Amino acid sequence: MTPKKSPKMREIEEQHHQDLETLLPALINQDGFVETCGTLGISKAGLAYWLLKLGIKYQKIALAPNEYVQIRERRPN
Repeated sequence: MTPKKSPKMREIEEQHHQDLETLLPALINQDGFVETCGTLGISKAGLAYWLLKLGIKYQKIALAPNEYVQIRERRPN
Protein backbone atom coordinates (compact mmCIF):
# COMPACT_ATOMS: atom_id res chain seq x y z
CA MET A 1 0.00 0.00 0.00
CA THR A 2 1.48 3.32 -1.02
CA PRO A 3 1.27 6.21 1.44
CA LYS A 4 -0.80 9.28 0.62
CA LYS A 5 1.45 12.04 -0.67
CA SER A 6 1.03 15.69 0.20
CA PRO A 7 0.56 18.36 -2.48
CA LYS A 8 4.22 19.42 -1.97
CA MET A 9 5.37 15.83 -2.50
CA ARG A 10 3.36 15.53 -5.72
CA GLU A 11 4.65 18.92 -6.88
CA ILE A 12 8.28 17.79 -6.48
CA GLU A 13 7.54 14.53 -8.30
CA GLU A 14 6.08 16.52 -11.22
CA GLN A 15 9.02 18.95 -11.30
CA HIS A 16 11.57 16.12 -11.41
CA HIS A 17 9.45 13.68 -13.48
CA GLN A 18 10.25 10.93 -11.00
CA ASP A 19 8.67 9.23 -7.99
CA LEU A 20 10.02 10.36 -4.62
CA GLU A 21 10.85 6.75 -3.77
CA THR A 22 13.47 6.86 -6.52
CA LEU A 23 14.36 10.57 -6.45
CA LEU A 24 15.11 11.01 -2.74
CA PRO A 25 17.71 8.23 -2.36
CA ALA A 26 19.44 9.38 -5.55
CA LEU A 27 19.62 13.02 -4.42
CA ILE A 28 20.73 12.17 -0.89
CA ASN A 29 23.44 9.81 -2.13
CA GLN A 30 24.67 12.32 -4.69
CA ASP A 31 24.44 15.62 -2.78
CA GLY A 32 23.92 14.73 0.88
CA PHE A 33 20.99 15.22 3.22
CA VAL A 34 21.25 18.98 3.84
CA GLU A 35 21.89 19.85 0.19
CA THR A 36 18.88 17.76 -0.83
CA CYS A 37 16.74 19.79 1.55
CA GLY A 38 17.93 22.98 -0.13
CA THR A 39 17.35 21.57 -3.60
CA LEU A 40 13.80 20.55 -2.77
CA GLY A 41 12.99 23.60 -0.64
CA ILE A 42 12.03 21.63 2.47
CA SER A 43 13.36 21.45 6.02
CA LYS A 44 15.57 18.69 7.41
CA ALA A 45 12.68 17.57 9.60
CA GLY A 46 10.41 17.53 6.55
CA LEU A 47 12.81 15.37 4.56
CA ALA A 48 13.27 13.01 7.51
CA TYR A 49 9.47 12.68 7.78
CA TRP A 50 9.13 11.98 4.06
CA LEU A 51 11.76 9.24 4.25
CA LEU A 52 9.95 7.67 7.18
CA LYS A 53 6.55 7.98 5.51
CA LEU A 54 7.79 6.47 2.24
CA GLY A 55 9.72 3.65 3.93
CA ILE A 56 13.11 4.86 2.65
CA LYS A 57 15.96 3.84 4.94
CA TYR A 58 18.61 6.45 5.66
CA GLN A 59 21.73 5.54 7.62
CA LYS A 60 25.01 7.27 8.31
CA ILE A 61 28.11 5.20 8.81
CA ALA A 62 31.74 5.88 9.57
CA LEU A 63 34.40 3.92 7.72
CA ALA A 64 37.98 3.42 8.78
CA PRO A 65 40.70 3.63 6.13
CA ASN A 66 40.55 0.67 3.75
CA GLU A 67 36.94 -0.16 4.67
CA TYR A 68 34.07 -0.01 2.20
CA VAL A 69 30.33 -0.44 2.02
CA GLN A 70 28.55 -2.73 -0.38
CA ILE A 71 24.87 -2.18 -1.08
CA ARG A 72 22.88 -5.15 -2.31
CA GLU A 73 19.37 -5.21 -3.66
CA ARG A 74 17.11 -7.70 -1.95
CA ARG A 75 15.53 -9.89 -4.55
CA PRO A 76 11.97 -11.13 -4.06
CA ASN A 77 11.58 -14.88 -3.59
